[in-house]
Amino acid sequence: MSRRPWHEAIPGGLPVGARPRVVKLMVDYGCELPLWPAAWRALALSPALLDALADWQDAFERGFDPMRGWSQPAANEAWAADAVVLADRLRHELGPDTVLEVDLWPIEDAS
Repeated sequence: MSRRPWHEAIPGGLPVGARPRVVKLMVDYGCELPLWPAAWRALALSPALLDALADWQDAFERGFDPMRGWSQPAANEAWAADAVVLADRLRHELGPDTVLEVDLWPIEDAS
């Protein structure tokens, strides 16, 4: 399966399931996208936003070690700034009927 399957042509379009009432933006090791508990197909998000979310997830996996924390303070700061932008974009694309929760556990204790 492609790392970014939302770019693959799918005959008849993407199947869209029931959109959850609450979506959480939160990274975790090894996940495709930092969205919980929804599958990206059910959210009908733009490919550009899905790419940005995947890039943010990748930046976390490259820059954060569970034993040592962030590899560089600048990586932590850039990642946190990107979270603000992504949360705004998500709220816009999800619309007013979906609540977005944001959990930035890799930086909450770093202050």
